[in-house]
Amino acid sequence: MKTDLQTKELKCSICQKYFPQSFFRTNTHAKTRNGKASRCKPCENKYITEYRKGKKYYQKDHQERVKKSILKHPERQEARFAVKKAVLSGILEKLPCEVCGSTTRIHAHHGDYSKPLTVKWLCHTHHMAIHYKK
Repeated sequence: MKTDLQTKELKCSICQKYFPQSFFRTNTHAKTRNGKASRCKPCENKYITEYRKGKKYYQKDHQERVKKSILKHPERQEARFAVKKAVLSGILEKLPCEVCGSTTRIHAHHGDYSKPLTVKWLCHTHHMAIHYKK
């Protein structure tokens, strides 16, 4: 029976074949005992190709929804653009979340789109809570 220590080969979890470790991508995200992915590169490439095929429908659908939203609510897009431009030019400074103080994934929440630079700085979680509260 082959083992990693004896042959320095790994077994692919998909095709069940043994390959040299160079056939496996480095996996820094998962806690694997050897730091390598569980699928060989050919199987991983096949998986990624299939995964992306399924995503293309979603991406196209998402783009269409965004376009419809912009056409339906142009004032929202103008306000978002004004904030983006103000932040990039230094007129407006991105601040931590006003609720929890987080500094990651900060959004500018507009209470009134007619005042585009009057915003509340919220993290993603608290911004979604405002928009989708039930």
